[in-house]
Amino acid sequence: MCRKAFNLNEENKPINIAKKICDMKRNFKAGEKFAYNNTGYLMLALIVEKVSQVKYEDFIMQNIFLPLKMNNSSFVSIINDDYAKGHKNGKKTPLFHATAFFGSGDILSTTGDLHKFIVGLNDGKLINKPLIEEMQKIHAQNTILKYGYGFGFIITDKLGETSVGHSGSIPGGYATQLCFYPKSDLVIIVLCNDIKNVKRVIPGMLTAQYIERSIYERITGEKISTMQKIMP
Repeated sequence: MCRKAFNLNEENKPINIAKKICDMKRNFKAGEKFAYNNTGYLMLALIVEKVSQVKYEDFIMQNIFLPLKMNNSSFVSIINDDYAKGHKNGKKTPLFHATAFFGSGDILSTTGDLHKFIVGLNDGKLINKPLIEEMQKIHAQNTILKYGYGFGFIITDKLGETSVGHSGSIPGGYATQLCFYPKSDLVIIVLCNDIKNVKRVIPGMLTAQYIERSIYERITGEKISTMQKIMP
């Protein structure tokens, strides 16, 4: 999604974003290539509402948050004063309308709740095992950053074994990284709300992944070479 096409300081209705995207020129035909885009998740969230006839937020609450007891997770639309304020260069950033990130970056959570999610998912508490295997199987390749993409997961060979997870960053200094290592049965989650000079997604992802590598070394006792690639 081209963020320049939307004003993040005002509300952006998801359906209006979808309509605007439909009017934009395609970079390539569907099925020809793969390119990650937040708008894909916005469209999926709208599909969830259409099929279930339930608001996206209510669907997630009833089918994910409540069953897994993710009691500290909610949506930006119902934000309270307990959330971690975003910072940039050490200064607090104003709260922006996260409606532009509907379906892709409008959830507030904690490391504890995200751990409940990945464990619950892998234990089959949300979907059956065959679907989990499909989620964690490579269905497309990002030829630029050299990683595989499953159904909502980045899949890559990292830190010496297969890693399944996702990373992201949104304006205001927020960056996240969640990685699950099936072989080691290890989950690493990093949430940041004070990133210096975060001007685009990649720096925020790099910061989170650097911390992730440090955590991996401390837990496993294995030293990772500074030259080893930590980006997918």
